[in-house]
Amino acid sequence: MSNPADVVARYKMEHLGRIYRREQEIENLPGMPEIKNRKKELLKQSLYNAIHGLEDTSLEKQIVQLEEKEAALLNSIHTKVDCEQCGDTGVLNGDYCKCLRDRIYQEAYNAVDIKSLTECFENSSPALFNTAYVCSNGTTQRAKYIALVKYSTQYADSFPDTPKPNLFFTGNTGLGKTFVLRSIAKRVYQKGNDVLLIGASDLFGLFLSHRLGEDIHLELLWDCSLLLIDDLGVEPITQNVTVEYFLDLLNRRIDNKKHTIIATNLSADKIAARYGERVYSRIRFKEICDQLVFEGQDVRIL
Repeated sequence: MSNPADVVARYKMEHLGRIYRREQEIENLPGMPEIKNRKKELLKQSLYNAIHGLEDTSLEKQIVQLEEKEAALLNSIHTKVDCEQCGDTGVLNGDYCKCLRDRIYQEAYNAVDIKSLTECFENSSPALFNTAYVCSNGTTQRAKYIALVKYSTQYADSFPDTPKPNLFFTGNTGLGKTFVLRSIAKRVYQKGNDVLLIGASDLFGLFLSHRLGEDIHLELLWDCSLLLIDDLGVEPITQNVTVEYFLDLLNRRIDNKKHTIIATNLSADKIAARYGERVYSRIRFKEICDQLVFEGQDVRIL
């Protein structure tokens, strides 16, 4: 994994390279030098007329015509910007643009490339789920899965104005937790939000690297708009890292009023036993978190 500062530096170098290539293409466009020179002359004349109180309506018309020709030529060049919002500068409104944040998430944090995800609510397959298995609420596994997908879709569609900011997915393997988690990430991301989806092993690996003195910036984990953590509980327990860093992350995100979704195969009791009551109380803080329990038989072995 790369250091976030290195990712930013590479991004800036790529931006400068694109600017240079674009300028070279513009200079070599047939007719562009003549258009620029003629525009300069007309603007000088327009300024002179304004100073001396002269009027010449044809000047403005000529300038507009030249600008239209210039725009048409610029549209023909091959070097385009990848991000229309920031123009590939990586900065928007004094902060990292989403395009640069995505690069940092993937290259420095080993997070999931959300753009490439195939999971989405439109591809949900309720028919995979059992109609004979009866869940604790009295509905079939399929009916409960459909209800969970409906709730999760509403959460994603209303983001960031969700009923509660946090969700906690729990249940055994093969019940659709990761599919729904990724579908939320995809939908929220497509709406233009800042989304970080990361596996628990990679997340706690960042914590350990930071603890060992590596230059790992954790700030983006604290303040990204939506953080989704998959497979909590598969990571190894490390003294002075696992509980301490995880608790700090949860506290900071709660304080910053950021949205967090966690998916795990562990039951509530096992979460408390593994991470302690302080961590558990923050994960299951009912004022800000809804729990979605996935039940039934593993669809991969039905």
